[in-house]
Amino acid sequence: MPPVRQDQPLPSSRNSVRRQPAGTQYCCVVGCHNSLENVKGREPKIMFYRFPGKPYEAHRRKAWIAAVRRKNLDGSLWMPNSSSRICSAHFVDNCKKDIEMHPSYVPSIFPPAYRKKATSGERHKRWQRRSAAAATSSSCTLERSCMTAEPESHEAEAPDTEAQLHDC
Repeated sequence: MPPVRQDQPLPSSRNSVRRQPAGTQYCCVVGCHNSLENVKGREPKIMFYRFPGKPYEAHRRKAWIAAVRRKNLDGSLWMPNSSSRICSAHFVDNCKKDIEMHPSYVPSIFPPAYRKKATSGERHKRWQRRSAAAATSSSCTLERSCMTAEPESHEAEAPDTEAQLHDC
């Protein structure tokens, strides 16, 4: 073994083994930009929680997934993987609780994007029917106003106009 010089540090397990930096954790909630990098030093401290994964926590895991309300690009339900995290900003009191009746058992605080509901096809069809009905009723109102404004000049046409009014 070669002699060790005094000016060289002794090899140690701490110096010889290089640790890889941990990957940055991001919150999986749509519209939440919290990550380990950007919450350092923030008060109250932001924690990142894994989705429940134990067999006896299956109900809680489903509740968390339902609360997050994410979908894949193909429209299928998003499922968290082992690296998926949710930050403590989405829990009441900034901390998850393991007591089922506690409000922090399931994440419940979400960005404003979660309050917006997508318009459904049914709502659009109702809107079209109502706007068509409103257009028809406004044309009937115009005909009525024309009848009352000039009743003397259109006496011969009055029966036809009344038939039109009954159709409305």
